[in-house]
Amino acid sequence: MFVVEKFLMLVESKECLWKISAKDYSNRDKKTNAWQEICKEMFPDWEELDQDEKREKGPEVQKKWKNLKDRFQKEVRREKAVRSGSAASKKKKYVYYDIMQFLLPQLESRSTESNIEPPNPPEQNSDMSLSGLLQMTPWNVAHHLQNLQENLFNLAKKPILRLNCFKS
Repeated sequence: MFVVEKFLMLVESKECLWKISAKDYSNRDKKTNAWQEICKEMFPDWEELDQDEKREKGPEVQKKWKNLKDRFQKEVRREKAVRSGSAASKKKKYVYYDIMQFLLPQLESRSTESNIEPPNPPEQNSDMSLSGLLQMTPWNVAHHLQNLQENLFNLAKKPILRLNCFKS
């Protein structure tokens, strides 16, 4: 019989399987050894199994871990999505939620950086030739057109100066 609580405690004791900051997290050999040790604990007859049976049960154990971890992550996301002041959920808490609390630091959002720079607003003295306009981004073109429209509107509001140079 597969005892999930025991399984989770065994996985927790093997940081190389779940802790991203562990020095052995990227070490494939350490991970393989850790899974073999877990299998020995979970299946009392592990040593008597032939290689084919071990190759079958090993990935099943890893799949079980992935399913448990994914379900826990889903529960954490659901919990974070609850708005303040909203009614209490009628949905029961995930059965292994309390046991899997050791994963919470691994689920924190990491900051990201974009390699795309935000568009720069057009300069007042920007190139107004056709080639200059073609090189502008759509945002810059729209911004420039808005500036032109404002300038035309302001010109229309000013009184027209009439110079009468033909008066004597």
